[in-house]
Amino acid sequence: MQIPEGYKLKEEINNKTVTLPNNGGKYVITAKVKNKTLTLFSRININKSVYTSQEYHALKEFFNHIIKSQDFILEIIKE
Repeated sequence: MQIPEGYKLKEEINNKTVTLPNNGGKYVITAKVKNKTLTLFSRININKSVYTSQEYHALKEFFNHIIKSQDFILEIIKE
């Protein structure tokens, strides 16, 4: 993604990895800025087709992390 002239990153992007217990899944987001170009990499691995009721809270938090990090990316480029 090209960062338009006159715009800059509002804050630094931190790379992040979130995993689910019992090898249930993994979310990775990385970002790099070079010469006004923002390169993002995001991967979501879901390793199970069924999760138990005991795993529900961790699964919910997993998806909350994904949503928050993607919302953050949309907000970081400001005039």
